[in-house]
Amino acid sequence: MFRVRVAFLQKLWHEHLGVMWLAAVLKRAGHEAAVFIEKGERDVAASALAWRPDLVAFSSTTGDHLWALDTAARIRSCAKTPTIMGGAHPTFFPEVIQDPNLDFICRGEGEDALVELADALATGKPAEGIPNLWVKKDGQVMRNPVRPPLARLDSLPFPDRSVYFKYPTLRDHPVKHFIAGRGCPFDCSFCYNQAIKELYRGMGRFVR
Repeated sequence: MFRVRVAFLQKLWHEHLGVMWLAAVLKRAGHEAAVFIEKGERDVAASALAWRPDLVAFSSTTGDHLWALDTAARIRSCAKTPTIMGGAHPTFFPEVIQDPNLDFICRGEGEDALVELADALATGKPAEGIPNLWVKKDGQVMRNPVRPPLARLDSLPFPDRSVYFKYPTLRDHPVKHFIAGRGCPFDCSFCYNQAIKELYRGMGRFVR
């Protein structure tokens, strides 16, 4: 099995904890990960493709997803590298996979799903049945169910901050963010937390 190279593309200057966790689990599984930030590159799509990735990934909220779709189109105009979008936007609006420049979307937590996808790409095995993923193939979309939330957060490696070290602005920033748990016990009307709870209803503990 060869190492799959996953390029994470983002627009803004910030250390994305979700991306750092995904990079950490990919590396633990024997794959490679790198981050490319639009504000830090002359041409973020060209810089990512020069790294020769096997998969291009975006972690997108609603609104930010428009930049991701535009960048995915630029990627697709130059290469056939498969693309995946995860994060809040595809979790709640999975039909975004109908965009011609996306091949996969991930709903909910992405650590296990992304490693399984990387393993499938490495071995040539089909990815159509991976939980949490919607997979587009030959114009058809396979809509897989969401797996239960990760029960043991201690099973995750520490977020891999090194993927941001090539950008001194972030590497040397004195403020770092941490997450000690997942899930929220509250039901604020302005927050998408209620929809996340509904997504995982009946699948075990949501607050961990």
